[in-house]
Amino acid sequence: MKGLLNKIGSLCISRGKGKESKQQYCYHNKNNRCGDWCPLFSEPIEATNDRTVIEICRKRSLYFTELIDMRE
Repeated sequence: MKGLLNKIGSLCISRGKGKESKQQYCYHNKNNRCGDWCPLFSEPIEATNDRTVIEICRKRSLYFTELIDMRE
């Protein structure tokens, strides 16, 4: 799975080969985007097996083979 944190900190995910990345939305409120402004959203962490992890709400962890961080 490939991920992107865009310039404003929104999380976008691309699943599958050649797929376009899509904006992710909050599990609690589908009207809000998922991103780094949420207090339950962790900074990316380098994990084993060349993966990067982001912990999000409800103690979920997202593992990325590639994560592009465009935040300034």
